[in-house]
Amino acid sequence: MGDIKPDTIPLLTSASQYSDWVAKIKGVMLFMGCWGPVLNASPPEGEKAEDWKKKDDQAKGLIWMRTATNYHYLLETKEEEVDGVKKRIAASYSVKDMWDVLKKEFSTPDTAEAIGLLMSFSNLPPMTDTRPLRDQLGTYITRIRDASNGGMHFTESQQAVFILMKLPPSYSTLLTSLTSSHPLKDWTIEWIQGKVLAEESLRSSTSQSVTRIFKTKPKPSGPCDFCGSGTHHESTCWKKHPDQRPKKGGKGKGKGKEKDKDKGKGKDNSNNHAHTAAPAVNVLVAESSNMHASFYSAAHAAGVRHTHWLMDSGASQHITFDINDFAEYKAYDTPIVFRTAASGEGSSVKALGKGLVRGETFIDGVKWSIDLPKVCYIPMASSRLFSTGSIEKNGYSIFQGGQKMSIFDKLPSGAVTHGSMIKIEGRKILEGVFNPINNLYDFVLEIKSGPHVHLSKTDYKTWHRRFGHAGKEVLRHLPKNVIGS
Repeated sequence: MGDIKPDTIPLLTSASQYSDWVAKIKGVMLFMGCWGPVLNASPPEGEKAEDWKKKDDQAKGLIWMRTATNYHYLLETKEEEVDGVKKRIAASYSVKDMWDVLKKEFSTPDTAEAIGLLMSFSNLPPMTDTRPLRDQLGTYITRIRDASNGGMHFTESQQAVFILMKLPPSYSTLLTSLTSSHPLKDWTIEWIQGKVLAEESLRSSTSQSVTRIFKTKPKPSGPCDFCGSGTHHESTCWKKHPDQRPKKGGKGKGKGKEKDKDKGKGKDNSNNHAHTAAPAVNVLVAESSNMHASFYSAAHAAGVRHTHWLMDSGASQHITFDINDFAEYKAYDTPIVFRTAASGEGSSVKALGKGLVRGETFIDGVKWSIDLPKVCYIPMASSRLFSTGSIEKNGYSIFQGGQKMSIFDKLPSGAVTHGSMIKIEGRKILEGVFNPINNLYDFVLEIKSGPHVHLSKTDYKTWHRRFGHAGKEVLRHLPKNVIGS
Protein backbone atom coordinates (compact mmCIF):
# COMPACT_ATOMS: atom_id res chain seq x y z
CA MET A 1 0.00 0.00 0.00
CA GLY A 2 1.33 3.43 -0.95
CA ASP A 3 1.29 6.60 1.11
CA ILE A 4 -2.13 8.12 1.82
CA LYS A 5 -2.39 11.77 0.78
CA PRO A 6 -4.09 14.25 3.14
CA ASP A 7 -6.33 15.54 0.34
CA THR A 8 -8.21 12.22 0.39
CA ILE A 9 -9.85 13.63 3.55
CA PRO A 10 -12.71 16.06 2.80
CA LEU A 11 -12.33 19.64 4.02
CA LEU A 12 -14.44 20.17 7.14
CA THR A 13 -16.80 23.04 6.39
CA SER A 14 -20.17 22.09 7.94
CA ALA A 15 -21.87 19.84 10.48
CA SER A 16 -23.53 17.77 7.74
CA GLN A 17 -20.21 16.31 6.62
CA TYR A 18 -18.69 15.91 10.09
CA SER A 19 -19.36 12.16 10.46
CA ASP A 20 -17.78 11.41 7.07
CA TRP A 21 -14.83 13.67 7.90
CA VAL A 22 -14.28 11.87 11.23
CA ALA A 23 -14.32 8.43 9.61
CA LYS A 24 -11.74 9.36 6.97
CA ILE A 25 -9.36 11.39 9.11
CA LYS A 26 -9.41 8.68 11.78
CA GLY A 27 -8.46 6.09 9.14
CA VAL A 28 -5.53 8.21 7.95
CA MET A 29 -4.34 8.80 11.52
CA LEU A 30 -4.48 5.09 12.26
CA PHE A 31 -2.46 4.43 9.11
CA MET A 32 0.12 7.05 10.13
CA GLY A 33 0.27 5.76 13.70
CA CYS A 34 -0.80 9.06 15.31
CA TRP A 35 -4.33 8.22 16.50
CA GLY A 36 -3.23 7.56 20.10
CA PRO A 37 -2.82 11.24 21.14
CA VAL A 38 -6.40 11.94 20.02
CA LEU A 39 -7.66 9.52 22.69
CA ASN A 40 -5.21 10.36 25.48
CA ALA A 41 -3.36 13.60 26.16
CA SER A 42 -0.52 11.87 28.00
CA PRO A 43 1.68 9.02 26.71
CA PRO A 44 1.07 5.46 27.93
CA GLU A 45 3.49 3.71 30.24
CA GLY A 46 6.75 2.88 28.48
CA GLU A 47 6.44 5.49 25.69
CA LYS A 48 8.92 8.35 25.48
CA ALA A 49 7.52 11.87 25.76
CA GLU A 50 9.34 13.03 22.62
CA ASP A 51 7.88 10.16 20.57
CA TRP A 52 4.40 11.00 21.85
CA LYS A 53 4.86 14.71 21.01
CA LYS A 54 5.88 13.79 17.46
CA LYS A 55 2.65 11.83 17.01
CA ASP A 56 0.68 14.70 18.55
CA ASP A 57 2.22 17.20 16.11
CA GLN A 58 1.48 14.92 13.13
CA ALA A 59 -2.17 14.62 14.12
CA LYS A 60 -2.49 18.38 14.76
CA GLY A 61 -1.02 19.16 11.35
CA LEU A 62 -3.49 16.83 9.66
CA ILE A 63 -6.49 18.40 11.44
CA TRP A 64 -5.22 21.90 10.64
CA MET A 65 -4.88 21.11 6.92
CA ARG A 66 -8.30 19.46 6.58
CA THR A 67 -10.35 22.07 8.48
CA ALA A 68 -11.71 25.04 6.55
CA THR A 69 -9.67 28.19 7.20
CA ASN A 70 -12.68 30.12 8.50
CA TYR A 71 -12.78 27.64 11.42
CA HIS A 72 -9.07 27.79 12.27
CA TYR A 73 -9.85 30.24 15.06
CA LEU A 74 -11.40 27.30 16.93
CA LEU A 75 -8.05 25.50 16.85
CA GLU A 76 -5.87 28.35 18.14
CA THR A 77 -8.07 30.40 20.47
CA LYS A 78 -10.40 29.84 23.38
CA GLU A 79 -13.26 31.86 24.80
CA GLU A 80 -12.79 33.55 28.16
CA GLU A 81 -14.59 36.27 30.04
CA VAL A 82 -12.47 39.38 30.69
CA ASP A 83 -13.99 42.24 32.71
CA GLY A 84 -17.45 40.85 32.10
CA VAL A 85 -16.88 40.62 28.35
CA LYS A 86 -16.41 37.33 26.49
CA LYS A 87 -13.32 37.37 24.33
CA ARG A 88 -11.29 34.84 22.40
CA ILE A 89 -7.64 34.66 23.42
CA ALA A 90 -4.72 32.69 22.02
CA ALA A 91 -4.45 29.11 23.25
CA SER A 92 -2.02 26.23 22.80
CA TYR A 93 -3.97 23.05 22.13
CA SER A 94 -3.00 19.40 22.03
CA VAL A 95 -4.55 17.32 19.28
CA LYS A 96 -7.04 15.92 21.82
CA ASP A 97 -8.11 19.49 22.65
CA MET A 98 -8.51 20.26 18.93
CA TRP A 99 -10.57 17.12 18.41
CA ASP A 100 -12.87 17.95 21.33
CA VAL A 101 -13.34 21.55 20.13
CA LEU A 102 -14.39 20.44 16.64
CA LYS A 103 -16.59 17.72 18.08
CA LYS A 104 -18.40 20.25 20.25
CA GLU A 105 -18.84 22.59 17.28
CA PHE A 106 -19.97 20.11 14.62
CA SER A 107 -21.02 16.75 16.03
CA THR A 108 -24.34 15.26 17.07
CA PRO A 109 -24.92 14.67 20.81
CA ASP A 110 -22.42 12.32 22.49
CA THR A 111 -25.14 9.92 23.66
CA ALA A 112 -25.83 8.44 20.23
CA GLU A 113 -22.14 8.06 19.40
CA ALA A 114 -21.29 6.51 22.78
CA ILE A 115 -24.12 3.99 22.54
CA GLY A 116 -23.08 3.17 18.99
CA LEU A 117 -19.52 2.42 20.10
CA LEU A 118 -20.77 0.22 22.94
CA MET A 119 -23.09 -1.66 20.56
CA SER A 120 -20.12 -2.19 18.26
CA PHE A 121 -18.41 -4.08 21.10
CA SER A 122 -21.60 -5.85 22.18
CA ASN A 123 -22.22 -7.17 18.66
CA LEU A 124 -18.82 -8.88 18.52
CA PRO A 125 -19.24 -12.66 18.79
CA PRO A 126 -17.54 -14.45 21.70
CA MET A 127 -13.91 -15.39 21.16
CA THR A 128 -13.25 -18.90 19.94
CA ASP A 129 -10.69 -21.31 21.37
CA THR A 130 -10.04 -22.71 17.88
CA ARG A 131 -7.86 -19.65 17.19
CA PRO A 132 -5.09 -18.21 19.41
CA LEU A 133 -6.64 -15.78 21.89
CA ARG A 134 -3.58 -13.54 21.62
CA ASP A 135 -4.68 -12.89 18.01
CA GLN A 136 -8.24 -12.03 19.09
CA LEU A 137 -7.85 -10.00 22.27
CA GLY A 138 -6.60 -6.85 20.52
CA THR A 139 -9.87 -6.27 18.64
CA TYR A 140 -12.01 -6.62 21.76
CA ILE A 141 -9.76 -4.40 23.88
CA THR A 142 -9.75 -1.68 21.20
CA ARG A 143 -13.56 -1.72 20.87
CA ILE A 144 -14.28 -1.47 24.61
CA ARG A 145 -11.69 1.29 25.04
CA ASP A 146 -13.23 3.21 22.13
CA ALA A 147 -16.63 2.93 23.83
CA SER A 148 -15.22 4.15 27.14
CA ASN A 149 -13.32 7.05 25.56
CA GLY A 150 -16.34 7.89 23.39
CA GLY A 151 -18.49 8.87 26.34
CA MET A 152 -19.37 5.78 28.37
CA HIS A 153 -16.46 6.40 30.78
CA PHE A 154 -16.06 2.84 32.03
CA THR A 155 -13.51 2.26 34.78
CA GLU A 156 -10.52 0.03 34.08
CA SER A 157 -12.03 -2.81 36.12
CA GLN A 158 -15.36 -2.53 34.27
CA GLN A 159 -13.56 -2.75 30.92
CA ALA A 160 -11.75 -5.86 32.17
CA VAL A 161 -15.11 -7.45 33.05
CA PHE A 162 -16.40 -6.75 29.53
CA ILE A 163 -13.36 -8.55 28.10
CA LEU A 164 -13.93 -11.58 30.34
CA MET A 165 -17.54 -11.75 29.15
CA LYS A 166 -16.28 -12.37 25.61
CA LEU A 167 -13.98 -15.30 26.48
CA PRO A 168 -14.84 -18.77 25.13
CA PRO A 169 -17.12 -20.88 27.37
CA SER A 170 -14.22 -23.27 28.00
CA TYR A 171 -12.53 -20.53 30.05
CA SER A 172 -15.29 -20.43 32.68
CA THR A 173 -12.97 -22.06 35.24
CA LEU A 174 -10.46 -19.22 34.83
CA LEU A 175 -13.27 -16.70 35.33
CA THR A 176 -14.30 -18.44 38.55
CA SER A 177 -10.77 -18.49 39.94
CA LEU A 178 -10.19 -14.81 39.15
CA THR A 179 -13.46 -13.65 40.69
CA SER A 180 -12.84 -15.63 43.87
CA SER A 181 -9.20 -14.63 44.42
CA HIS A 182 -8.87 -10.96 43.40
CA PRO A 183 -11.05 -7.95 44.33
CA LEU A 184 -12.72 -6.25 41.39
CA LYS A 185 -11.16 -2.87 42.13
CA ASP A 186 -7.70 -4.29 41.35
CA TRP A 187 -8.63 -5.60 37.90
CA THR A 188 -7.05 -4.05 34.83
CA ILE A 189 -7.21 -4.99 31.17
CA GLU A 190 -3.47 -5.72 31.08
CA TRP A 191 -3.74 -7.97 34.13
CA ILE A 192 -6.67 -9.88 32.61
CA GLN A 193 -4.79 -10.16 29.31
CA GLY A 194 -1.77 -11.67 31.08
CA LYS A 195 -3.91 -14.20 32.96
CA VAL A 196 -5.77 -15.24 29.81
CA LEU A 197 -2.58 -15.67 27.77
CA ALA A 198 -0.94 -17.65 30.57
CA GLU A 199 -3.96 -19.97 30.69
CA GLU A 200 -3.90 -20.35 26.90
CA SER A 201 -0.19 -21.16 27.02
CA LEU A 202 -0.91 -23.92 29.53
CA ARG A 203 -3.58 -25.45 27.31
CA SER A 204 -1.83 -25.22 23.99
CA SER A 205 1.79 -26.07 24.84
CA THR A 206 1.64 -29.30 22.88
CA SER A 207 0.30 -27.68 19.72
CA GLN A 208 2.74 -24.75 19.98
CA SER A 209 5.73 -27.08 20.21
CA VAL A 210 7.51 -28.25 17.10
CA THR A 211 6.39 -31.86 16.62
CA ARG A 212 7.34 -34.42 14.06
CA ILE A 213 4.70 -35.56 11.59
CA PHE A 214 5.00 -39.16 10.43
CA LYS A 215 3.66 -39.80 6.94
CA THR A 216 2.71 -43.11 5.39
CA LYS A 217 4.23 -42.39 2.01
CA PRO A 218 7.76 -43.78 1.31
CA LYS A 219 10.63 -41.59 2.46
CA PRO A 220 12.66 -39.98 -0.36
CA SER A 221 16.12 -41.40 -0.98
CA GLY A 222 19.48 -39.64 -1.39
CA PRO A 223 21.64 -37.89 -2.14
CA CYS A 224 21.49 -35.35 0.71
CA ASP A 225 22.12 -31.75 -0.36
CA PHE A 226 22.94 -30.78 3.23
CA CYS A 227 25.73 -33.19 4.27
CA GLY A 228 26.56 -34.82 0.91
CA SER A 229 25.70 -38.39 1.94
CA GLY A 230 24.21 -40.67 -0.69
CA THR A 231 22.32 -42.89 1.75
CA HIS A 232 19.50 -40.54 2.69
CA HIS A 233 17.57 -37.46 1.57
CA GLU A 234 17.97 -33.93 3.00
CA SER A 235 14.50 -34.14 4.59
CA THR A 236 15.66 -37.07 6.78
CA CYS A 237 19.20 -35.82 7.47
CA TRP A 238 19.99 -36.10 11.17
CA LYS A 239 22.63 -33.38 10.95
CA LYS A 240 20.08 -30.89 9.65
CA HIS A 241 17.18 -32.23 11.73
CA PRO A 242 18.67 -33.53 15.01
CA ASP A 243 15.20 -33.94 16.50
CA GLN A 244 14.51 -36.74 13.96
CA ARG A 245 17.32 -38.94 15.27
CA PRO A 246 15.92 -42.11 16.90
CA LYS A 247 15.83 -41.50 20.61
CA LYS A 248 16.45 -45.12 21.62
CA GLY A 249 18.50 -47.31 19.27
CA GLY A 250 18.30 -51.10 19.36
CA LYS A 251 21.34 -53.32 19.78
CA GLY A 252 22.08 -55.66 16.92
CA LYS A 253 23.76 -58.90 17.93
CA GLY A 254 25.29 -59.57 14.54
CA LYS A 255 25.78 -62.96 12.90
CA GLY A 256 28.60 -65.42 12.42
CA LYS A 257 32.11 -64.00 12.57
CA GLU A 258 30.80 -60.46 12.97
CA LYS A 259 29.05 -61.23 16.27
CA ASP A 260 31.59 -59.64 18.62
CA LYS A 261 32.38 -56.81 16.23
CA ASP A 262 28.79 -55.69 15.87
CA LYS A 263 27.68 -56.21 19.43
CA GLY A 264 26.19 -53.03 20.86
CA LYS A 265 25.55 -51.52 17.45
CA GLY A 266 22.45 -51.36 15.36
CA LYS A 267 20.90 -49.69 12.35
CA ASP A 268 17.76 -47.79 11.75
CA ASN A 269 16.77 -49.36 8.43
CA SER A 270 13.98 -46.88 7.91
CA ASN A 271 16.45 -44.07 7.40
CA ASN A 272 19.71 -45.78 6.37
CA HIS A 273 21.63 -44.13 9.23
CA ALA A 274 24.08 -46.11 11.35
CA HIS A 275 23.53 -45.39 15.04
CA THR A 276 26.29 -45.82 17.61
CA ALA A 277 25.47 -45.93 21.32
CA ALA A 278 27.07 -43.05 23.28
CA PRO A 279 28.54 -43.37 26.78
CA ALA A 280 25.99 -43.07 29.57
CA VAL A 281 28.19 -41.17 32.03
CA ASN A 282 28.89 -37.52 32.71
CA VAL A 283 32.35 -36.52 31.54
CA LEU A 284 32.23 -32.71 31.62
CA VAL A 285 30.54 -30.02 33.64
CA ALA A 286 30.85 -26.34 32.64
CA GLU A 287 29.21 -23.64 34.74
CA SER A 288 28.74 -19.87 34.64
CA SER A 289 26.26 -17.35 35.98
CA ASN A 290 24.34 -17.54 32.71
CA MET A 291 24.47 -21.12 31.42
CA HIS A 292 25.19 -24.57 32.78
CA ALA A 293 25.91 -27.49 30.46
CA SER A 294 26.71 -31.12 31.27
CA PHE A 295 28.00 -33.44 28.57
CA TYR A 296 26.20 -36.75 28.69
CA SER A 297 24.16 -39.28 26.78
CA ALA A 298 21.18 -41.11 28.25
CA ALA A 299 18.11 -43.00 27.16
CA HIS A 300 15.46 -40.68 25.77
CA ALA A 301 12.65 -40.06 28.26
CA ALA A 302 9.06 -40.10 27.12
CA GLY A 303 6.96 -36.95 27.14
CA VAL A 304 9.24 -34.31 25.62
CA ARG A 305 8.47 -31.23 23.56
CA HIS A 306 10.72 -29.96 20.76
CA THR A 307 11.06 -26.18 20.98
CA HIS A 308 12.84 -23.93 18.47
CA TRP A 309 15.04 -21.07 19.76
CA LEU A 310 16.36 -18.26 17.55
CA MET A 311 19.94 -17.21 18.36
CA ASP A 312 19.57 -13.43 18.52
CA SER A 313 22.47 -11.03 19.11
CA GLY A 314 20.00 -8.17 19.59
CA ALA A 315 18.11 -9.76 22.48
CA SER A 316 19.22 -8.60 25.91
CA GLN A 317 17.55 -11.56 27.65
CA HIS A 318 16.49 -15.10 26.80
CA ILE A 319 12.75 -14.99 26.04
CA THR A 320 9.93 -17.52 25.76
CA PHE A 321 6.21 -17.09 25.20
CA ASP A 322 5.28 -20.50 26.67
CA ILE A 323 5.10 -20.82 30.46
CA ASN A 324 5.35 -24.61 30.12
CA ASP A 325 9.01 -24.24 29.10
CA PHE A 326 10.02 -23.43 32.69
CA ALA A 327 11.44 -25.90 35.17
CA GLU A 328 11.44 -23.09 37.76
CA TYR A 329 9.46 -19.86 37.50
CA LYS A 330 8.79 -16.76 39.59
CA ALA A 331 6.25 -14.13 38.61
CA TYR A 332 7.16 -10.45 38.90
CA ASP A 333 5.18 -8.42 41.43
CA THR A 334 4.97 -5.74 38.75
CA PRO A 335 5.37 -6.63 35.02
CA ILE A 336 8.54 -5.26 33.39
CA VAL A 337 8.11 -3.28 30.16
CA PHE A 338 10.41 -4.07 27.21
CA ARG A 339 10.65 -1.71 24.25
CA THR A 340 10.53 -3.53 20.91
CA ALA A 341 12.15 -2.12 17.79
CA ALA A 342 10.63 -4.68 15.43
CA SER A 343 7.01 -4.13 16.47
CA GLY A 344 6.83 -0.53 15.39
CA GLU A 345 7.55 2.90 16.79
CA GLY A 346 6.73 3.20 20.46
CA SER A 347 5.68 -0.43 20.83
CA SER A 348 6.34 -2.37 24.00
CA VAL A 349 5.63 -5.75 25.56
CA LYS A 350 5.49 -6.84 29.18
CA ALA A 351 7.43 -9.62 30.87
CA LEU A 352 5.33 -11.28 33.56
CA GLY A 353 8.14 -13.23 35.24
CA LYS A 354 11.38 -15.12 34.77
CA GLY A 355 12.79 -18.54 35.53
CA LEU A 356 14.92 -21.51 34.55
CA VAL A 357 14.43 -23.45 31.32
CA ARG A 358 16.00 -26.91 31.31
CA GLY A 359 16.31 -29.06 28.20
CA GLU A 360 18.47 -31.20 25.96
CA THR A 361 19.94 -30.62 22.52
CA PHE A 362 22.02 -32.59 20.02
CA ILE A 363 25.53 -31.46 19.09
CA ASP A 364 27.41 -33.56 16.53
CA GLY A 365 25.15 -36.52 17.23
CA VAL A 366 25.55 -36.44 21.03
CA LYS A 367 22.98 -35.07 23.45
CA TRP A 368 23.76 -32.21 25.83
CA SER A 369 21.84 -31.00 28.86
CA ILE A 370 21.29 -27.24 28.83
CA ASP A 371 20.12 -24.98 31.67
CA LEU A 372 19.05 -21.45 30.72
CA PRO A 373 18.49 -19.22 33.77
CA LYS A 374 16.89 -15.77 33.81
CA VAL A 375 14.56 -16.54 30.89
CA CYS A 376 11.84 -13.89 30.62
CA TYR A 377 8.23 -14.96 30.17
CA ILE A 378 6.59 -12.64 27.61
CA PRO A 379 3.24 -14.07 26.40
CA MET A 380 3.08 -11.64 23.46
CA ALA A 381 6.49 -12.66 22.07
CA SER A 382 6.27 -14.27 18.64
CA SER A 383 9.34 -16.53 19.00
CA ARG A 384 11.64 -18.02 21.60
CA LEU A 385 14.89 -16.02 21.66
CA PHE A 386 18.31 -17.16 22.86
CA SER A 387 20.41 -14.11 23.76
CA THR A 388 23.93 -14.64 22.41
CA GLY A 389 25.01 -11.34 23.96
CA SER A 390 24.24 -12.47 27.50
CA ILE A 391 26.23 -15.66 26.86
CA GLU A 392 29.24 -13.88 25.35
CA LYS A 393 29.64 -11.43 28.24
CA ASN A 394 30.08 -14.38 30.62
CA GLY A 395 33.25 -15.70 29.01
CA TYR A 396 31.95 -17.86 26.19
CA SER A 397 33.11 -17.54 22.58
CA ILE A 398 30.85 -17.63 19.53
CA PHE A 399 31.94 -18.62 16.02
CA GLN A 400 29.93 -18.55 12.80
CA GLY A 401 30.69 -20.39 9.61
CA GLY A 402 29.76 -23.42 7.57
CA GLN A 403 26.07 -22.59 8.11
CA LYS A 404 26.47 -23.05 11.86
CA MET A 405 26.81 -20.84 14.93
CA SER A 406 28.82 -22.61 17.63
CA ILE A 407 29.33 -21.64 21.28
CA PHE A 408 32.46 -22.76 23.15
CA ASP A 409 33.07 -22.61 26.90
CA LYS A 410 36.41 -20.77 26.57
CA LEU A 411 37.70 -17.64 24.87
CA PRO A 412 40.54 -17.86 22.29
CA SER A 413 43.98 -17.47 23.88
CA GLY A 414 46.11 -14.46 22.99
CA ALA A 415 45.16 -11.15 21.43
CA VAL A 416 42.86 -11.21 18.42
CA THR A 417 44.09 -8.67 15.88
CA HIS A 418 43.48 -8.01 12.21
CA GLY A 419 44.87 -10.84 10.11
CA SER A 420 45.90 -12.92 13.12
CA MET A 421 45.29 -16.66 13.33
CA ILE A 422 43.24 -17.81 16.28
CA LYS A 423 42.81 -21.18 17.86
CA ILE A 424 39.40 -22.26 19.04
CA GLU A 425 39.67 -23.56 22.58
CA GLY A 426 37.29 -25.26 24.96
CA ARG A 427 34.42 -27.58 24.20
CA LYS A 428 31.44 -26.89 22.01
CA ILE A 429 28.38 -26.64 24.27
CA LEU A 430 25.73 -25.32 21.89
CA GLU A 431 25.23 -25.14 18.15
CA GLY A 432 22.67 -23.44 15.96
CA VAL A 433 21.96 -24.25 12.31
CA PHE A 434 21.52 -21.55 9.67
CA ASN A 435 17.98 -21.13 8.38
CA PRO A 436 18.00 -19.65 4.84
CA ILE A 437 14.34 -18.67 5.12
CA ASN A 438 14.90 -15.98 7.76
CA ASN A 439 18.73 -15.76 7.64
CA LEU A 440 18.93 -16.63 11.34
CA TYR A 441 20.47 -19.44 13.36
CA ASP A 442 18.29 -21.63 15.52
CA PHE A 443 18.54 -24.77 17.59
CA VAL A 444 16.10 -27.35 18.89
CA LEU A 445 15.76 -27.78 22.65
CA GLU A 446 13.95 -30.84 23.96
CA ILE A 447 12.02 -29.94 27.09
CA LYS A 448 10.69 -32.75 29.23
CA SER A 449 7.05 -32.50 30.13
CA GLY A 450 6.40 -32.32 33.83
CA PRO A 451 4.31 -30.67 36.52
CA HIS A 452 3.66 -27.01 35.84
CA VAL A 453 5.74 -24.78 38.07
CA HIS A 454 3.78 -21.52 37.86
CA LEU A 455 2.53 -20.39 41.28
CA SER A 456 -0.19 -17.86 41.91
CA LYS A 457 -1.40 -16.30 45.11
CA THR A 458 -4.37 -18.21 46.48
CA ASP A 459 -5.60 -19.72 49.72
CA TYR A 460 -7.06 -22.89 51.15
CA LYS A 461 -10.66 -21.72 50.86
CA THR A 462 -10.28 -21.04 47.14
CA TRP A 463 -9.02 -24.56 46.45
CA HIS A 464 -11.67 -26.03 48.70
CA ARG A 465 -14.36 -24.27 46.65
CA ARG A 466 -12.82 -25.67 43.46
CA PHE A 467 -12.37 -29.30 44.48
CA GLY A 468 -14.48 -29.92 47.59
CA HIS A 469 -13.64 -32.88 49.83
CA ALA A 470 -11.28 -35.55 48.51
CA GLY A 471 -12.38 -39.18 48.75
CA LYS A 472 -10.56 -41.92 50.66
CA GLU A 473 -8.99 -43.32 47.50
CA VAL A 474 -7.45 -39.92 46.70
CA LEU A 475 -6.19 -39.42 50.24
CA ARG A 476 -4.58 -42.86 50.19
CA HIS A 477 -2.23 -41.72 47.39
CA LEU A 478 -1.11 -38.51 49.10
CA PRO A 479 2.50 -38.39 50.38
CA LYS A 480 2.93 -39.11 54.07
CA ASN A 481 4.87 -37.15 56.69
CA VAL A 482 4.88 -33.81 54.87
CA ILE A 483 4.73 -30.35 56.35
CA GLY A 484 1.90 -28.06 55.29
CA SER A 485 -1.87 -27.74 55.31
